[in-house]
Amino acid sequence: MATLETIVDNSVVQNTRRSTFSNKAQDELRFIKAGLPVASHLGFQMSLYFNVWYYPFWTAICIYALYEKYSILDDILAALCPIFIALSIFLEGCRLYFGYYGNLFENIAALGAYFLITIFLQVPIIVVQVASYRFRMLCVEWWMDIVLLGFVFLEVITGTMAYRQISLVQNGKLFNWDTDDNNKKLA
Repeated sequence: MATLETIVDNSVVQNTRRSTFSNKAQDELRFIKAGLPVASHLGFQMSLYFNVWYYPFWTAICIYALYEKYSILDDILAALCPIFIALSIFLEGCRLYFGYYGNLFENIAALGAYFLITIFLQVPIIVVQVASYRFRMLCVEWWMDIVLLGFVFLEVITGTMAYRQISLVQNGKLFNWDTDDNNKKLA
């Protein structure tokens, strides 16, 4: 006669065999259980988080300022200013997406795209807008751009640390280094 414990044990074993997890999902669960270090950088993630909340207000102020000053701009800047602002708004959204994706998923390629957009496109456009008197920036727009530059420089510093940390952990996974040695290198 079967006891209650053997019936429960047999049903658990049968349910485990009929698991709905695929092999990839089981491998991911094994990865989580392995105790490998998470390489995402908290400081970088926090600066991105605050910048994501700042982004809609910055966008609204840029659009409002363009509406207010468009009539007093000369002909060349009347054509260039909307292009600069539209490009800057688009690049900021892409930059934040790549930063989030690269940090949370420990993706080196996305972090590389984040740094390329930041250093070669976003920073020069904002610096030109802030430094040029011909753009006739409103005071609120100028201060919003200065705060955005502060976020960008903070993100470049913390993003560099995140890039280094993620690349060390990814190299450790690739070459099967001991995770204790890898943790000592990160500290």
